Amino acid sequence: MFTKRPFLLRMMLAVCLVLVLSTAVLAGQKYIFIAIGDGMGIEQIGLLDSYNNYVFDAKTNMTMMMKEASMAVVRTGASDSPVTDSAAAATAIATGQKTNRGMVSIKPEGSNLTTIFETAKKKGYMTALITTDTVVGGTPAPFAAKTKNRRDYDSIAEQYIALGVDYIIGGGRMYFVPEKEDKGQKIPGRKDGKDLLKEAKDKGYTVVTKLDEFEKLEKAPKLIALFADKEINYANADRDPTTQPSLQEMTEIFIRLASKEDKPFIAMIEGARIDHANHNNDAAASIEETRDFDAAVGVLYDFYNKNKSNTTLIVTSDHSNGGMSLTCYKDKDKTICPTYEDLHNLKRVPFSFEKALKTLDSIYKGIKSGNPGMSEEEAYGKAVEQLLEEHLVGLHLSAEDIKVLRTKKVDLVNQYNPQPSVLGKAYFPMLFTSWATTYHTAAPTLAITLGKGSENLKGFIDNTDIAKTLFSLVD
Repeated sequence: MFTKRPFLLRMMLAVCLVLVLSTAVLAGQKYIFIAIGDGMGIEQIGLLDSYNNYVFDAKTNMTMMMKEASMAVVRTGASDSPVTDSAAAATAIATGQKTNRGMVSIKPEGSNLTTIFETAKKKGYMTALITTDTVVGGTPAPFAAKTKNRRDYDSIAEQYIALGVDYIIGGGRMYFVPEKEDKGQKIPGRKDGKDLLKEAKDKGYTVVTKLDEFEKLEKAPKLIALFADKEINYANADRDPTTQPSLQEMTEIFIRLASKEDKPFIAMIEGARIDHANHNNDAAASIEETRDFDAAVGVLYDFYNKNKSNTTLIVTSDHSNGGMSLTCYKDKDKTICPTYEDLHNLKRVPFSFEKALKTLDSIYKGIKSGNPGMSEEEAYGKAVEQLLEEHLVGLHLSAEDIKVLRTKKVDLVNQYNPQPSVLGKAYFPMLFTSWATTYHTAAPTLAITLGKGSENLKGFIDNTDIAKTLFSLVD
């Protein structure tokens, strides 16, 4: 009888150990979402709410969340400047430590930082990076890679595969495949000849580069889905919905696939092109991108409402950008202010400023080709006239504006992006949107949080406090 007791005791201890190990992950929060509107300030959220309300008779998911969420104002500065960039800001959110602008999850002196994805993987979590940018961009990278230079894109892509990030969804195909030529045309890719997509397949990843393949997926425990060589096109008329998904669709399909694995996960979802539009002072593209981001937030909000006991949802921004405001202007002695009907004009801008400038360049080359003796200045002037007549109807550009478009120079100190900002200025009488700069600002952002950990994200906080909450959720 006594000889059996040690055996029974060992058996009981073994069973307890198995139970402890199998539930270790579940001690943390099962589902964690960190949604980042890159460059999104409160000015974008406020204008979107009016735009949705008066143009679409629709609600804004972020402002709906605010009715029940913990709210915080977030300080965003980097270690070397109060005006951050995406890499330094995302490093703070992903590691809880400040670094210099341009650095990815590395301390200013060069030592590595531990990321939330590294810790989560060790705890048994699946991890996901979903973005409208290249997946190796400045915001996703700090969650799963480390480098002194945020533009070390090839290395960042390799580090994703090495870490085993489970879901990598967005743009940036050229950083995963070798450069090659097809019928004399160079196809962008890695210069080192490495084929990371082949390596990923060998490691068990499902790899898709076409939207219809992505939409048909029924099961994919590990997935790389890349829909553009660089960024996914803007959410307005630039994007072809038959070849490139919205952020909302990428988020929906990720949740559908990840939920089938019955494992905990942490996902970073980025509305990246809000920032790009703000750099260009492109109000229409900025609001459409914010609307696209908000639709993805709506998917996350629905998931949270169905899984409140085990889901945390954080919606925030890495930094503000552009200093946009909806405002009035003087016309002689009369003050002209926007009406609610004027909000419809945001939807009447035919495409992004980025596409407008590409269209202008194409028209100019066509004119020069057909009239080789024509001066550059005259050809460019005619190209601008054609652009305005055929595409940007109702827009007026001065001779000085046309000069800036042609020379890409402007007499303004530190003007980051002069060409598209000329269009932003020209659209002001129609859109009533004024811009302070074409670069990031030190203005605080918002954090909107639901679920476990939300009690820690209230009042005035630092962006590193978001990371501290994330780490606490996977412990």
